[in-house]
Amino acid sequence: MFYCKEIEFTAATDAWEKAKNCSLFCSPTLLKNFGYKARYFGGYKNNNLLIVWPLIESKSGLSKVPLFSYFFGPFWVDTELYGAPYKMFKNNLEVLNSMFPVVDKVASKVSFSLVPEFPDLRPFMWWNYHNPVGSKFDIKLRYTGRIEFINRLSEDELINQFRADDKRKKIKKAIRSGCLATRWGISIQPHEYLNLYLATLKRTGGSSNDETNQALIKMIDLVNGNCISSANFKIIELVDVVKNTVEGFQLVLIGKEMIYLIAQSVTAEAMGKNGNLLLTFEAIKYANINRLNLDFNGANSPTRAEDKHAFGACIKSYYDIELVNQ
Repeated sequence: MFYCKEIEFTAATDAWEKAKNCSLFCSPTLLKNFGYKARYFGGYKNNNLLIVWPLIESKSGLSKVPLFSYFFGPFWVDTELYGAPYKMFKNNLEVLNSMFPVVDKVASKVSFSLVPEFPDLRPFMWWNYHNPVGSKFDIKLRYTGRIEFINRLSEDELINQFRADDKRKKIKKAIRSGCLATRWGISIQPHEYLNLYLATLKRTGGSSNDETNQALIKMIDLVNGNCISSANFKIIELVDVVKNTVEGFQLVLIGKEMIYLIAQSVTAEAMGKNGNLLLTFEAIKYANINRLNLDFNGANSPTRAEDKHAFGACIKSYYDIELVNQ
């Protein structure tokens, strides 16, 4: 029998720790440390918890997703799902069909994403298909860039994966010059990283708000915090070798054999010296050494996609989905 019920924080945490293919941003511990008030719904087959669906409370209901996040939504707990196709199809269909009415009842509008590994979207596509007045799922195809390391590569092999007329030439120049270096850890105050980030946004035509700024500060605070979870934030600093000043940073989220590139910032001067490439290259080297899959956290616009795939990232599709009542 398939059914859905709300589950406690501890059960959701245990399920997330067990799950292989789920977003790092779905970690209940991480969400709690962010200050989000989340509810968790479990989809069961008999007594086996198959799917967990996290929902974050906001002023408009249960429709919020964590800032800076991708792939926040329901995830499979049981890795046996990825076995026989007939079993995968049946379990996925039945358990999601048991969850949809519950989620539909508690939240009039829900926005979420599915990780690239989510096996089957047909339950979302066919929900209330023959009911013209029932709620529907609006599904949008999205893309990210990902570098998957099965075997460790040498530094030269990593660079040779970059586009020859762009990243490869520039990263070699940046390494040869020796003007800038990278290091892991925090050496300045969180608000100083925020100031670097805001300066980058201003220079590149981007924008921010108080909520986004506070989210970035919170993530930086968690770098040295006691977040007991399989997902943890780290910072790579870009340092001027002569002046010993921080000229930029890369914020990453690491866990479950994944590393997400969350936010990057460099000063205008460091940008001119390809400091941004040094930061990304340091993250790639870390992923390579530890055999992690590196995700660029979205590569949807043509400009962003061209930039990320020039590092050798393969194309991965995922889906943004919204449950809308008609």
